[in-house]
Amino acid sequence: MRFIIPLGLFIQISSIHWLGRGADVSQTYTWLLFPALICFLLNLKSLRDWRPDLQELCITGFLLLAMASWWWGVSEKSWIDVMKKCLYISMYLYAISRLSQKGYLLEKTLIASAVIAVVGAAVALINQYVVQDHSLSYRSYRISSMGIARFGDMGNPIPAGIYFGAIAALLFSWTCTTLLKPWQLTLSIAGVCTLLLYVLMTGSRGPQLATAVAFLAACLVIRNKRTKLFLVLGLITAIIGPYLLQEAFFEINKDSTLNGRVPIWLSTLGHISESPWIGHGPGYKMSNPWQGTYFTYAHNYYLQSILNYGLLGFALFAGIIGSTLHLMKKHWQNKLVKISFFLLIYGMACMLTEISRLIIIPDEAWLIFWLPVGLVIGAKYKSTHYPQYQTAHTAKFTVSDKIKSEFSEEKASNK
Repeated sequence: MRFIIPLGLFIQISSIHWLGRGADVSQTYTWLLFPALICFLLNLKSLRDWRPDLQELCITGFLLLAMASWWWGVSEKSWIDVMKKCLYISMYLYAISRLSQKGYLLEKTLIASAVIAVVGAAVALINQYVVQDHSLSYRSYRISSMGIARFGDMGNPIPAGIYFGAIAALLFSWTCTTLLKPWQLTLSIAGVCTLLLYVLMTGSRGPQLATAVAFLAACLVIRNKRTKLFLVLGLITAIIGPYLLQEAFFEINKDSTLNGRVPIWLSTLGHISESPWIGHGPGYKMSNPWQGTYFTYAHNYYLQSILNYGLLGFALFAGIIGSTLHLMKKHWQNKLVKISFFLLIYGMACMLTEISRLIIIPDEAWLIFWLPVGLVIGAKYKSTHYPQYQTAHTAKFTVSDKIKSEFSEEKASNK
């Protein structure tokens, strides 16, 4: 199992680019979740020593409430379907936490997945805008696939923006917290720029805003010469970009309803008032009309969680986030915790306008919420069982907050 679970995580994050839509999910079951289940069953005896903390209690309560809420809600799917999704999430968290015990291997798996995503984004951009000659005007053609069979096919520009924005946040935060050689830094920045261009061309404003928030957070929290330079470049881009694209940008973004989001949110509040404490169940769908289109979800996960699971479910969801942030602060010296923090910041920003479900089969929602939560769980158990990884004693696992870009690897290893 040593390399099967890392392979499974690699498949989960990157295989849509080389297996295609649909096959990526089925192979995630085969190579990640099923091996995780086997490992869990083989280590059942370890549960005798398990003492769940607040984070684990909130996660357990949230998943149990999701399963229980089916009985009082209206759903087209069976209870078994909801139970399977909760089991998948549980096994995913277990797989990530188990893999976190080999922090160096997990880090390499995440970066390898990001590299494949960068290549996929580059191929998609070249094929769509150079080979097929689609218009480069903002939102005139919203990219969501490679245009080659079903490779890199996200189905819609919004999930495409969420996915590539998440990979950009992951790669950027890794770049800010890792000692890199000049050629490595150059390639990493080129990869981030490729991902940002893809996110821009999706025309999905929620992921674009969330990416900007995550990048800004990284530049402000990780303080070194590198992030200061990135912050200056980001501010220049934020000033010049809208000016150069002002016709398209301001014409599209002047809608005071946020493309119908505000009316949908107000309508969602009305549905919430019908069952505020326990919600309507995970399968509940609204019918909110706006400009001839009917929206079935709230387009805001904070409202959606209350709609589905009531204030009780929202309290558990908030408990997961709050306890995870607390653990991040406690284990901040772990590089993977830093990466998970910025990934979670990105996900929380995305949830303001786009994400509608977290209890779901493997998709981009796992990448922006369950992955960072799992990384923090893993860091927590690593520091418990392997105290040498708790602070920055080795460059393989962690790096000081105040790293300077000119530091040599030899100096870092001697800290």
